[in-house]
Amino acid sequence: MDQRLLTEADRVVATLPPGKRESVREIVVDATRRGSVSESARRFLDSATGSPLVAEVLARAVAEGADATLPIARSSTYTRPPGPESTSPS
Repeated sequence: MDQRLLTEADRVVATLPPGKRESVREIVVDATRRGSVSESARRFLDSATGSPLVAEVLARAVAEGADATLPIARSSTYTRPPGPESTSPS
């Protein structure tokens, strides 16, 4: 997988609102588990990002193997802020 494409896809996803970024992350995880990107996932990605780039990069990465999708799935783009469950008592 071309690292430039992964970087560009990550940049596109980073510009999305938090809810859509989380949905994209879930699609990446699902596609990795299934071994393919469903048509409904492709439609969502195309609509959410305004471009077929992310869906195409994900499909290529999944086709090349699950390890190729890890940069997208683990990107700092998807880091959740700490919630009340992660704070320690004072």
